[in-house]
Amino acid sequence: MLTLKITLSYDPVSNKWAEITPMPTAREHLTSAVVNGKLYVIGGRSNGMSFNVDANKVYDPTANKWAALEPMPSKKGGLASAVVNGSIYVFGGEQSDGTFNNIEKYDTTNK
Repeated sequence: MLTLKITLSYDPVSNKWAEITPMPTAREHLTSAVVNGKLYVIGGRSNGMSFNVDANKVYDPTANKWAALEPMPSKKGGLASAVVNGSIYVFGGEQSDGTFNNIEKYDTTNK
């Protein structure tokens, strides 16, 4: 399976797509959330779905740059997230022997 490293941004006002700085960790089945105008991309699968990752990256659209953040405690793919009061809650996810039943929290306000 081919994993692309390009990243695109969509502008609904102009109805156009534009290429931006690629994500440092190419992956799929990830979760993402926007907090204070920055895009957080967490977990997922890399290498053609053969393994989960604990990657946690943030994209700053003003600077067009990605930064590495503290990794998740668990390597998860096929997960979901929600934002509450500046924290990203990550839940669900799959591993080789089933699904996760825990929730992990990333506090964006103390970084």
